[in-house]
Amino acid sequence: MLTMVLGSALLALSCSAGRYADGVYRGSSDGDAGPIAVAVEVRGGRIVGILSEGQGGGHGLFDGAFAGIEKAVVARQAWDVDAIAGATVSSEGIKAAIKAALETAGRQETKGRPGP
Repeated sequence: MLTMVLGSALLALSCSAGRYADGVYRGSSDGDAGPIAVAVEVRGGRIVGILSEGQGGGHGLFDGAFAGIEKAVVARQAWDVDAIAGATVSSEGIKAAIKAALETAGRQETKGRPGP
C-alpha cells in the first residue's frame, strides 16, 4: 500500500515538473500597428512570466490586453487562452508572439536572460 502511494506521489511530481525547457524564449508577431515582441520565462518547466519587449498595438488597449493575456497564460500554462474583450486584435497578436516563443522552448542550445 505504501509503495502504491509513494509511486503515485512520484508520478504526480514528475508530471507537474512542466513541459517546457527552462530558459527565456523570445517570439514576435504582427500587431495592428507593427510588430509585437515578447520574452517568455520558463523555470522548473513552467511558464513563470512574460515580458513585452516591443509593442505593435499602438494604442492604450495593448497594455490591458497584455496584462490579461499574461495572467491567463501563466495560470493555464498554455498560450491558447481567451482574447481580452475589446482588444481582440491585440490579444491575438500577443498570443501569436507567445506561441512563437514557446515553439523554441527545448530547441535552443543556449538559453538567454531577459533584456533590460
